[in-house]
Amino acid sequence: MMTTKRTNTPGAHRFPALPSCAALPRAAAAAAAILLGAGLSCAGGSRSHAAEDSGFRVKPSDVVLPADAELGKYRRVIQPFENWTLICDEDLKKLRKVCNIQQDIMAANGAVVFSWSLAATTQGRPMMILRAPARVGEGRMVTLGFAGAKTFDVKMESCDAQVCTGTAPVGPQLRAHIGEGLTVTVTYRVVEFGTVSLDAPMKGLSAAIAAIQ
Repeated sequence: MMTTKRTNTPGAHRFPALPSCAALPRAAAAAAAILLGAGLSCAGGSRSHAAEDSGFRVKPSDVVLPADAELGKYRRVIQPFENWTLICDEDLKKLRKVCNIQQDIMAANGAVVFSWSLAATTQGRPMMILRAPARVGEGRMVTLGFAGAKTFDVKMESCDAQVCTGTAPVGPQLRAHIGEGLTVTVTYRVVEFGTVSLDAPMKGLSAAIAAIQ
């Protein structure tokens, strides 16, 4: 029987022997094969298709690119402020940036019950995009309540299975609340639950607006 003698080359790295598949639990063995990228089965060293057939896949980016955007040339920057989040999408190839500032209001169970964003029209005028639960219903109203008992109704213009949306101009009342960091009361009605009323603080929105460059 021929034997070979192992010698340690100075500066060389020595790696511990990998455990055999038999020494690993079934789940760990499968994970080891996938992570090592060897594609080997536990029997005989033949190539295994377990990884390909397992249903695993790469999770796509949470950022959905516009149809005319190029991968690697589109960037999203998220900057949190008090009560609000500034989100800017930038097309690095076309040197074009679009920003909006969003606030989400959650219930005690963590579900989002209202969301709105400060954005701009194609003409550059500021507007609020409101999102309420789909059960509010298309054509129904979401009421914004301001200091001094003044209110403004926003019609839900469209709905899908998850959400209803509507838009509102940034008028004098809303501008004043943004500037002073006051709270807007948001009210809507859901047939199954009745009237829902919640507070949407404007504090932090001015700082987010000032950060847009």
